[in-house]
Order: sequence, then C-alpha cells, then structure tokens
Amino acid sequence: MRFGIYAETQCPPEKPHYDLTWEIVRQMIHADTVGFDSYSVIEHHFFPQFGISANPLAMFVAAAQHTQRLRFRTLCHTLPLHNPLILAGAIAEADLLTHGRLECGLGREQLWRHRAPESHQNPRALCQVRDTSLARVVRRENPNQSTATRW
Repeated sequence: MRFGIYAETQCPPEKPHYDLTWEIVRQMIHADTVGFDSYSVIEHHFFPQFGISANPLAMFVAAAQHTQRLRFRTLCHTLPLHNPLILAGAIAEADLLTHGRLECGLGREQLWRHRAPESHQNPRALCQVRDTSLARVVRRENPNQSTATRW
C-alpha cells in the first residue's frame, strides 16, 4: 500500500501567500522524510478560499531539491488556460528537475470559478485539440500538425 498527501493550498486572508507557499514546500520535504509516497496539489488561480497554487510545478521543483523519493502529482492542469506547447515544456522541464518523479493530470476547467473566454463556445473540442497537441509533444511529433489553432 502507498500513502500520499493532497493539499488544496487554502490561504486565510491574514496569511501572506509567500508564507503558505513555503509552508507547503516544507510539508513536502517532511512528507519525504517520514516516508510518504506522493504529494498532490491542484492548479488553482486566484482563489485563496480553495487554493492559491497557480504554478504547482514550481513548488515541486523547489521541494525536489530537498527530497529523495517523494513523487509529485499535479491533479489538474486546467487546459483552457494554457498554451499546450508551453505547458508541455514546463511539465518536461519540471520532470527533469524532479528526477522523473512528476505525475500530471489534465482537466477541462473549473466551471464554478472562471472560464477561459474561448472555452464558452465548445470546451470539449478545445480540450481535445490541446490534449492532442500535448500528446504529440510527448511522442516528439509536430504538435501543430492538423491542430492549427491560436492560443
């Protein structure tokens, strides 16, 4: 059996985001020290009541410098908010810097909070295009092949 920790990075109004971010990084380091297998964070933008982790990859890279075996898991990168090529590059770089200990999930959007402007027309189609582009990057194919769209 494996055990992991999930953090929503909720931030009370009186707590500086700086303090919470480094507290989460210290939790990751401690989780590795006491034997947890993974630490999960979901990508959330500008919503302190639920999470302030707009870039969980950066936290993972910071923590990876002080951990040995802990796996880092992003539960959801919100695809409509990202250019797939830039996201794929960021994930690849973070995977290198965490020594291959990165796992990433992809999601459509956080309907209850905000919507990317172009996702109003057809969110599933947009995510399929972006998901296909990411898959092509992973397979080292031309990501723009038959998915020409503007981000």
